[in-house]
Amino acid sequence: MLTAPLRHSRWTIALLACILTLAPLRGVAQATDSSKTSPLTSSSGIYTAAQATLGRNVYLGTCASCHTPGELADSKFWNKWVGSTIADLFVYLRENMPKDNPYSLGDEEYASVTAYLLQLNAMPAGARAMPADSNALAKIRITKADTIKTRTAP
Repeated sequence: MLTAPLRHSRWTIALLACILTLAPLRGVAQATDSSKTSPLTSSSGIYTAAQATLGRNVYLGTCASCHTPGELADSKFWNKWVGSTIADLFVYLRENMPKDNPYSLGDEEYASVTAYLLQLNAMPAGARAMPADSNALAKIRITKADTIKTRTAP
């Protein structure tokens, strides 16, 4: 039979081994959690390619008679929108476009047009569709693209 000091010693060693084994895992979990809190930007893949394609179709049917792709891209876009939120752009489109009939599209259509504008300005597509919710979009800042890709006109 084990004496009391030896029994406590084994428990202490076992507890210490468990703590040392778990310490690296706790660090990994903390690193993963902190990456979730990094702010979203327009460069974070906040729309899908399919959503931008739908936005292009809405653009062609509703916007192209007044706006060329060149008016909606590059320095004209950056000078107006960089530093704003995606919600600012989404709400602007909803409240002002089309000029002769604001609010005439559904929120999903305005979100798709917003995605198309981001695509025109070399913002990358991602795996999740942009929500049609201005509260969610208010958390996403518009930042300038790292690289400018060649864009094809509709």
